[in-house]
Amino acid sequence: MTDENFGKKIKLYLLSHSVKPICCRTSFITGTEVFGKKRKNELTDAVEEYKSKLLSKRSRMLIEDERQCGYLPAEENGEKFPVSSGRVCPSCFSMLLRGAFLVCGRASSGAGGLHLEIPMPGDAAKTMVTENLSKVGIELKTAVRRKEKLLYCKKRETISDFLAYIGAAALSFELINNGIMNETRAEANRQKNCDTQNIQKTVVAAERQLMAVKALKEHGQLEKLPAGLYETAVIRMENPIEPLDVITELHGGRLTKSGVNHRLGKIVEIAENKGYIKKRRQNNR
Repeated sequence: MTDENFGKKIKLYLLSHSVKPICCRTSFITGTEVFGKKRKNELTDAVEEYKSKLLSKRSRMLIEDERQCGYLPAEENGEKFPVSSGRVCPSCFSMLLRGAFLVCGRASSGAGGLHLEIPMPGDAAKTMVTENLSKVGIELKTAVRRKEKLLYCKKRETISDFLAYIGAAALSFELINNGIMNETRAEANRQKNCDTQNIQKTVVAAERQLMAVKALKEHGQLEKLPAGLYETAVIRMENPIEPLDVITELHGGRLTKSGVNHRLGKIVEIAENKGYIKKRRQNNR
């Protein structure tokens, strides 16, 4: 999902699924009324058409009959907020949030990471939404932007849970799968980089060891090495590109990898101390 179509994709998905129980329809419409803004957007007409489809003649009569089910709109001191009628089903609050997200929610996905937010009409609505979301394990953070209070989240798992909760389960799964794929790619890249660095270190170390052995041989010092060091030096000279594991195996199981590496380091140190090769800085060895 790219940055420009992530939020729109969520809303189009929600608009493709109906709301059946009367209490949930009431709650959905309340969400659009309480959280809706006067300014229009590209989906305003689609949302209005969707609402009109929900309001069949029968459901309109039931909803308008004092609207004694689901969540209802309320207002105090010029501030709108939803209240429970006392007759709500387990899905009513999620439908309220579905309506809210459709009319004012924002979501983005891209280089800047994931982001989802819903502006709040006031403190009462914010408190009501955060408390009810907390009951289902969804925690959104609070922020203020241009004097507008909003709830937001940047965590993939939380955004996925929120989308599933308001009825966009398919996009929730897609978001999780994308996260798994991204993490798998990132891990593969980290492993690749690590392997590349290890190979480079191995090659540099082998070249350094071979340089030391050849320098000692050129100066007639190779045969004067202690028997153990001489054995290892000859094996390295005869196997110039083999990694340390192979060099260790060629010792016939008499030495550990650490022991062989110690011998090779000692050979390099002798060549350095005699001035046959230049000393390198300690952190580059």
